[in-house]
Amino acid sequence: MASSRKIKSDILTNEPEELRIILLGKTRSGKSALGNTLMGDEKAFVSRSSPASVTKNCFKKEREVDGKIISIVDTPGFFDTQRSPVQVSEEITKSLASTLPGPHAFLIVLPCGVGMSGEEQPTLLQIGKIFKNYFKYSIVVFTKIDSLDEGTDVKQYYEESNELKKLIDDCGGRWYAVNNKDKTPQNRLKVTKDLISMIEKMVEKNGGKPYGAPVVEVVAGSFKKDTNSRFKILDGDGTINVPKDASDAVLNYIKAETAS
Repeated sequence: MASSRKIKSDILTNEPEELRIILLGKTRSGKSALGNTLMGDEKAFVSRSSPASVTKNCFKKEREVDGKIISIVDTPGFFDTQRSPVQVSEEITKSLASTLPGPHAFLIVLPCGVGMSGEEQPTLLQIGKIFKNYFKYSIVVFTKIDSLDEGTDVKQYYEESNELKKLIDDCGGRWYAVNNKDKTPQNRLKVTKDLISMIEKMVEKNGGKPYGAPVVEVVAGSFKKDTNSRFKILDGDGTINVPKDASDAVLNYIKAETAS
């Protein structure tokens, strides 16, 4: 279900019941495949095996499950080395602008079989500098579980890594494992409902409020400057648009927060 909703001057008011989800992870982590699983649609997000990033820009898709709108934002690898600071700020702005007044959950997507690589730890550190306290709103989702050694389950796998254990502890013990290769409707619906249940419990623990942090306020503030403006951020195909002054404001925020 594509959306043509527009951001108005009252973007911080309550919206119809929905769960707004942002997928985070490095290139080739299985983010887009997870998005397709959650959408129940193999073509919702572009996903294929490739040594380079397939997702170049943020995209948003929506579906309805049990009367609730599920909004999913697929992101590129924010801090992949080939991305300039301007590109990073633009995509972060898109992900947050399309989930105002704030996302309910970040799904940190990690592929099994590679552990916490030397690139992933600094990536999570950078994300943490920008998305303050995002662990309280995060669930670790393990993908590519078929790559595990025979007889090894996901819990055994992550318990062998101090870094993974710490990450899951930081996320309040919340983790889930998914086989995106199982494209049956039954599996996809089960995964979706399982994660919805986890997210709803997490939202309740967070006082029923979506994620709010300075970077969200920066994005929201850039839309509120002109109280008469109606900026269409979402095209019918899920493409996200943001004004340049919004991404510029986020760029300045990122520079200040990551300077140390």
